Amino acid sequence: MRNFHIALFHRASSTFWHVATTPRTACKHRLSS
Repeated sequence: MRNFHIALFHRASSTFWHVATTPRTACKHRLSS
């Protein structure tokens, strides 16, 4: 049960970082091109 909770948290945090960083990199690509 504990491992499931840790995996769920890790998945949520990685998804959060992906969402947080993707628009920033998209803006950088748009500015460079």
